[in-house]
Amino acid sequence: MSVTTKKSVLIQSKIDPSLKTQSEDILEQLGLNMSRAIEVFLRQVVVQRGLPFKVVLTPADNTASRLTKQDKKDILSAIARVKSGKVVSFESEKDMENYFGNL
Repeated sequence: MSVTTKKSVLIQSKIDPSLKTQSEDILEQLGLNMSRAIEVFLRQVVVQRGLPFKVVLTPADNTASRLTKQDKKDILSAIARVKSGKVVSFESEKDMENYFGNL
C-alpha cells in the first residue's frame, strides 16, 4: 500500500501590519488562521476560474474622500449637536421656512 503525502509550498507576501492584524482578528473569530484563509481563497480562485469577488476599474463612490476639511468639521459639529440634543425638527416644510425666515 502506498501512501501519498501532500506537499506544500511557502508563499511570502509583504502586507501592511495593520491590515494583517485586523485580518487575523476577524479570521480568528471565523476559526481560521492566515494560511488556511489564503488556501480557501486560492481554492475559490480555482473553482470560480477567477477572483471570487467583483473587481472593477472605476473607483468606488467615496464621498468622504472628496470632503474638504471644513466639510468634515461641519459634519462633526452637526453630529455633536445631535448627540447633545441641540437639534430642531419640523413638522412641515412651511414650519421650517418660518423658522429659518425668522432667524
